[in-house]
Amino acid sequence: MERLRTLWLEERQAAPLWAPVLIGLGVQIYFWLPAEPPGWTYSLVFAAPVLVWAIFWRRLSRYPLLGGALILLAVGLCLAGARARIVAAPVLPASIDATVEGTVREITRTATGRPRLVLDRLVIFGVGANATPERAQVSLLSERHLDGLRPGARVSIFARLGPPGGPVEPGGFDYRRNAWFKSLGAIGFARGAPAVIGDAGAPGLTRRLSIGLARFRAEISAGLRARLPGETGAFAAAVTVGDRAAVSREATEALRASNLAHLLAISGLHMGLVTALVFGAARLILAAIPHTARRWRTKRLAAIIALAAATGYLLISGASVATQRAYIMAVVALVAVIVNRPAITLRALGVAAILILVFRPESLVHVGFQMSFAATAAIIAGLDFARERGWTARLGEGGVGRRLAGYLLALTATSLLAGLATAPFAAFHFNRVANYGLIANLAAVPAMGFWVAPAALVAAALTPFGLEGWALQVMGRGIDAIMIAARFVAGLDGATRGVAAAPPVVLTLIALGGLGMCLGRWAFRWAGVALTVAGFLIWLGVDARPEALIAQDGRLMGVMGPDGRALDHAKAQSYAARNWLERDGDDANQEEAAARGGFAPGYEGSVATLSNGWKIANVLGRRPDPSGIEALCAPRVLILAPGASAAPSGPCRTLFGAGLSRLGALAIDADGDAVRIRTAAEEAGRRPWTLAAGGDESQTTGLATE
Repeated sequence: MERLRTLWLEERQAAPLWAPVLIGLGVQIYFWLPAEPPGWTYSLVFAAPVLVWAIFWRRLSRYPLLGGALILLAVGLCLAGARARIVAAPVLPASIDATVEGTVREITRTATGRPRLVLDRLVIFGVGANATPERAQVSLLSERHLDGLRPGARVSIFARLGPPGGPVEPGGFDYRRNAWFKSLGAIGFARGAPAVIGDAGAPGLTRRLSIGLARFRAEISAGLRARLPGETGAFAAAVTVGDRAAVSREATEALRASNLAHLLAISGLHMGLVTALVFGAARLILAAIPHTARRWRTKRLAAIIALAAATGYLLISGASVATQRAYIMAVVALVAVIVNRPAITLRALGVAAILILVFRPESLVHVGFQMSFAATAAIIAGLDFARERGWTARLGEGGVGRRLAGYLLALTATSLLAGLATAPFAAFHFNRVANYGLIANLAAVPAMGFWVAPAALVAAALTPFGLEGWALQVMGRGIDAIMIAARFVAGLDGATRGVAAAPPVVLTLIALGGLGMCLGRWAFRWAGVALTVAGFLIWLGVDARPEALIAQDGRLMGVMGPDGRALDHAKAQSYAARNWLERDGDDANQEEAAARGGFAPGYEGSVATLSNGWKIANVLGRRPDPSGIEALCAPRVLILAPGASAAPSGPCRTLFGAGLSRLGALAIDADGDAVRIRTAAEEAGRRPWTLAAGGDESQTTGLATE
């Protein structure tokens, strides 16, 4: 009994570490809601646990952790709801061709490498001021259309604009939600070259500073790509100022296949290297100055200098969520050094998580946030485990050979922990597992830490004197070595393996299980193991993939067969096709999937047969002849006819007209002797980002069942 009491007290001592977890769970509950609650419910949700605690405090005082947990859950829910209202902005209701004027906020690239502009302060001709989105994203036709463009420029473009697109299948990734929290209300492509019509002339100090910083980042990126041509310069720009626009698709795929894509995203590794290198160099230089070494605590001065360097790196990096988390961790660690406290702790990670969730609660559902915190939590928990057993103290003992072996062991352990912690998230979001990622990281991470990062810092220090050339060349050779390792590992047989999509509950169980193992002391640690195992068992045991998928516009149908999903078109809706195959865990491309067959020709479209004998007839004509649809109508036939104005009178089941497009993408499964239809609109729910463009998507006008 005494042993159990001691273990419980240890768990209670770790209770503060669960505060960000409970806030995050409250945020996740908000995103799980099928409909947006009225504003007054947030006050009720927050006030209810507080009032219950105030009224029944005598009884509940025995269970303080329960009351605190309920309040933190309510805080997370309210933070997410408030944030969704704060960022609310108009969204275009439908696609239009229009001339748009705007200020260039950012220059990025699409997944296929096309240049893309993010514009704000918009004027869209033909759209009223109250209906004009706050921001728009416009892809350009050609690389040469970037000439003369820079952040802060005022441009005019004739473009095809529309609302952000929804999921390509029910339950899939909803880009509209991401766009909503960025106040991005229009997406499209230019129909001509943009014309620069002036400079923004930003009115506010904050905006002037923002534009000035964006231009400074763009100049650094352009300078690096000029001095280090090709993918070397693109990689250098990515790890220096967060500009990944010039990184080729082939290089990105090689880095992903070798589990080295994290090197492109400025996160804990990069911020930690910059902070540690600056701290070490500053302390060494200060200690070498006798007067300074005698009069000042060089360790504290070095920490202050490193803090300034970390702040500068945050500003020029673009300040992504992963970079913000790393910066907060660095600040907490350096302040701990200044006040002579332990620097790297789970409490510091918790502070970083709380700050990000308070200001950007939507970050919780982003893969970058999840993987960044998972890797860091696993490494810190592993470090604490090693400290408790005295293993870390032994790494610095002995001669050079033993110390080198200790370093390699520590590197292997941290790479393994980070890889294990992030693998479920990568598999869930990207449907791919890198089998040889540990090998690649053991080769590339030391090159990053001892070659690329030091050379980059030396180049930065020498730039004011115009002497950075040789340091940049050294940096470039290090980047080349990393890419050689990435391509070698990516080229190995079985380097990657596709993984079928899992239901959302799987990731929740695995995440909570991992947190239990990292934050718990005994009971919670074993509970974490149980939750993680349960999550993987569900993933392995549930076949969650739909038998048939239909794109929102009906121009693509995919039906699962013995060789994988067959597609009825080799070119149409390539984005949807790629996502369907990836979520199937299928390595085939669209053309290969289209060659699998399985479709019969039908009236203005194709016909597929499900496993229970039901047929799906996809009618693609814009104004199909009713007699042609009538000819298809038979028992156990589902007709999809977005261009039809009425359903046939026969015994078939029909989805037709404008109501069909409002339903979004469709997933169809055999259900005994019937078919079960799930729609993207139904599963996305009635949320601000689903209702902003098209009104009430729950309407099913145009749905006929017989």
